[in-house]
Amino acid sequence: MSALFMNTVTREEDPSVLYDIPVPVISNPVQSFSSKPLLPPELLQHIFTFLPPSSLKATSLASVAFSQLAQPLLFSTLSISPLQILFYASEPVFRPRWYSEYVRARLQIYILNDKLRCAVRHVRVSPYRIDSQSDGRRSFSTTVAPELIIEALIAALPSFPNVDTLSWHCIDILPNWWSSITQLPRLKHLWLNSCTVFPGNVDLAPPYSIETVIDLF
Repeated sequence: MSALFMNTVTREEDPSVLYDIPVPVISNPVQSFSSKPLLPPELLQHIFTFLPPSSLKATSLASVAFSQLAQPLLFSTLSISPLQILFYASEPVFRPRWYSEYVRARLQIYILNDKLRCAVRHVRVSPYRIDSQSDGRRSFSTTVAPELIIEALIAALPSFPNVDTLSWHCIDILPNWWSSITQLPRLKHLWLNSCTVFPGNVDLAPPYSIETVIDLF
């Protein structure tokens, strides 16, 4: 550990000084601080979970150590919006073809990166809501049925081993999708909001215990 000693500014050296002032002098500032982290990494990462996304991004850029802890949290939620809901339309609007291609490319990036796919803990399927009429006036020459976008997600679900939360909003669930959902090994929190599983005779009981089911049906 570097030595820490005191210099004294005296009245003779500077007549304006009325009193002796102790001035700390560190011989080696770099070595004066311990390289040992103040908190365990697990505790730091838990603290980071309470940060909003903007602060989490800034934290990941603070240092290499913080980057390793914060970056996985930036990818912990995987969201897709297979269709749009317009405030003035009676029926949902399909997404453009480019969005389907974007979802497939994004899923592929996750699957090919072990850190990303293991970081995903929450999968969210929900319509993209448009509350302004001007935002919904755009029309696309080619659109994609929401089932095709969801099929891409369902096929990728087994690649995310740590998913423990699933939120599914306003989109009916087909039997084969439900079968894949119930096979997620770590699923604990299931949120089904304003949706139905077709056909009605499907066994809705997962083969394991789910701690939380909110707004089922």
